[in-house]
Amino acid sequence: MIEPEPQPTNDQDSAWKEMLNEYFPSFVEFFFPHIYPEIDWPRGYESLDTELARIRPAHDAGKLLADKLFKVWLINGKAAWLLIHVEVQDRVTKVFARRLFIYNYRLLDKEKHQVEVVSLAVLTGLGRAKTGHYATERWGCKTVFEFPCARVADYVERWNELEASDNVFAVVVMAQLKAHETRGDNDLRLRWKRHLIFSLYRRGFAREQIINLFRFIEWVMTLPAKLEQQLEQEVYEYEESNKMPYLARFERVALQQGLEEGLERMRGLTLKQLEAKVGTLADRVQRQLNKLSTEQVEQLGVALLNFHSKADLTDWLKAHQPQNGHTRKAASRAATH
Repeated sequence: MIEPEPQPTNDQDSAWKEMLNEYFPSFVEFFFPHIYPEIDWPRGYESLDTELARIRPAHDAGKLLADKLFKVWLINGKAAWLLIHVEVQDRVTKVFARRLFIYNYRLLDKEKHQVEVVSLAVLTGLGRAKTGHYATERWGCKTVFEFPCARVADYVERWNELEASDNVFAVVVMAQLKAHETRGDNDLRLRWKRHLIFSLYRRGFAREQIINLFRFIEWVMTLPAKLEQQLEQEVYEYEESNKMPYLARFERVALQQGLEEGLERMRGLTLKQLEAKVGTLADRVQRQLNKLSTEQVEQLGVALLNFHSKADLTDWLKAHQPQNGHTRKAASRAATH
C-alpha cells in the first residue's frame, strides 16, 4: 500500500519555487554540479510552466507544488527538458517517486520531437535518501524509474563550505537547515536568523540577491512579532553602522506588508467565490478560513471550483486544516448551518 505523502509546512514550497525562478543556473551548479558543465548556459534557457501545468495529473490539481520545468540546450547542441521537484520532506516516498514517474512519461509522451526529459529532486528535510526509485513488476513485466536526489541534509557537516560559498543556494540551504534545527526554540532561531541576514552583506551579493534571500529567510524562519520587531531594529542599526543600506528599513517593512496584503486580497476573493458557490458562510467558518496559510488559500481557490454545497467545504477543511477533535466538530456544524 502506498503511504500518504507528508504535507509541507510554512509555505516552503513557495519560497523554494521563487528562488528557482530567479536563480535556476545557480541551483543546478549548487545541487547538481555534474550536470552544470553539460549545459550551454550562454544560449539561455526557457521556463515551461505552461507545459508542466498541461500534463499535471488530476489528483495534483489545486496543490501548490515546487515543481519546475526548464528547457535547456546541451553543449552538443541538443535540447533537453529538466523537470525539477523540490520536496519538503525527509525521504522519497512511493507517492513522491510515482508522481515524478508520471510527470516524466507524460512529458515524453507529449513532446513530439523526442526531447530528453531528466527528472531531478531536492529533499529539504533531514533524511538521507541518495536516489529516487519507482518500480513495479508483475509476471515478468517490469518498470524501473530512477532519478538523482540532492539532499539538504548532506550539508549538515559541511557548514564551513556553505559559509564560504558565493552561491545564493548556500544561504538557502543554511536557512533551511537552521529552520529545522531551531523549530520550537524562538530564541535560538532569532540568533541564527540574525547571523544569516548579517552574512548577506559580507558575501558580496548584489542588492537584488540580498532582497530575495532576505525574503526566503523570512519565509522559512518565522518568528513571533515581538522578536521580528527586535530583529528589524538590529538589522537597521547594522546597516547604519556599516553604511550598507542594501535593504532599507522601509523595504523590509514593505516586503512583509506586501506578503500580508497579497494574502488578504487572495483570502477575500476566495471568500467571495465560496459564497457565490455555496451561499453565505457562518462567522465561525470565516474565522476558520482566516487561519489558513497562503498555500492553503491557494489550494482552496482551485478546489472550490468543484464545490456544490457547504458539505464540500466542510470536507475540504477537515482534510487540509490541522485541528483537534472539538474544533473539527465545531467547523462541521458551522459550515452546514
